[in-house]
Amino acid sequence: MPGVFGQHNFGAERGNHHHRSVRNDCDRKYLSVQVNFTLDRPNGDTLPSPKAYAYGHDLLPGKTWEFKTLPVSRNTTYRFDEITAY
Repeated sequence: MPGVFGQHNFGAERGNHHHRSVRNDCDRKYLSVQVNFTLDRPNGDTLPSPKAYAYGHDLLPGKTWEFKTLPVSRNTTYRFDEITAY
């Protein structure tokens, strides 16, 4: 969804939790937000599934949602994949 979110804080990060944030720069409220991350092994192979994800709700205009994914593995790299919001 181009233009839905303004500032975001994504990138590759190692660790068993992934802490990030997104900000709603639109003038409407989003009832549901899902952020997906692809997971990579230390050798560079991408895990086919599952992806890491975070769910949020009721993201108001101008507000920032800080989230963390569920733990996966300390040896996994998280890469931003997509945001879905409605």
